[in-house]
Amino acid sequence: MKPGIMLFSGMWRMSGTGGGHHEGGPPPAGGEQPRLTLEPGGELSLGRLEAKLGTNGLLEACDGYNCIRARLPRGAAARLEPVPPVHVPSQMTNCLYLEFEEQLVTPGEHAVFWATVPYELAIYANGVLLGYLSPLRVKYTLVGDVVEGTVCRYHRSRASTDPRELQAGMEEALAAIEFRGAPGRVPGVGFHVADIPLYVKDGRVYYPLVRAEVGASRVSSRVDQRPPVEGARGVQRSRQRGILPQVFVVTI
Repeated sequence: MKPGIMLFSGMWRMSGTGGGHHEGGPPPAGGEQPRLTLEPGGELSLGRLEAKLGTNGLLEACDGYNCIRARLPRGAAARLEPVPPVHVPSQMTNCLYLEFEEQLVTPGEHAVFWATVPYELAIYANGVLLGYLSPLRVKYTLVGDVVEGTVCRYHRSRASTDPRELQAGMEEALAAIEFRGAPGRVPGVGFHVADIPLYVKDGRVYYPLVRAEVGASRVSSRVDQRPPVEGARGVQRSRQRGILPQVFVVTI
């Protein structure tokens, strides 16, 4: 299978609904969540990730860093849920740094840019977490100096005021970044992602809204809990609901 092509016997479904296909609309009140289901005999190819579930119950899934092999009960399906990109190859950090391919110029008033961002997939079977896999190559970077800096997951990001111009593949998610503050030149932003919720609409994975305050020499960013598009459904809810996300500061 060619990288970037998704082939699977299931679609984004709502848990607890008998397998109905995902559609737009407000999040359901019963806590149902969109999920990608890999049925027996199905295969999936997404960037570096390759997975298949045999009719005999053998699940094999690899991404170049880790391989998951498990024997499922005959007829059982595997469930894949998008999660923040901090687990592969192991959990080394809680933050993500986006370096933009073209530096962003903020006007000193409200402005929203869309950016491509990474995500990972958690693999479940019968409610048991089997592991995490990444559709993208994993890189890290040091944000700040060697003494007080922070190691973050790194992603070379494309950004635009119009998300349709990004032509993002399904192996990337999209994030809306809301800039306020002073006019500035922004080469990149960082934010904490370990406990953020992710959202899905029409098969596309979205981050919640990112709010960034531009100062004379730094950008302070934090992740909101709200989806950036109307009708998106939550995939993973924060384990610290009700607590404001931490602010991440990048010197510019």
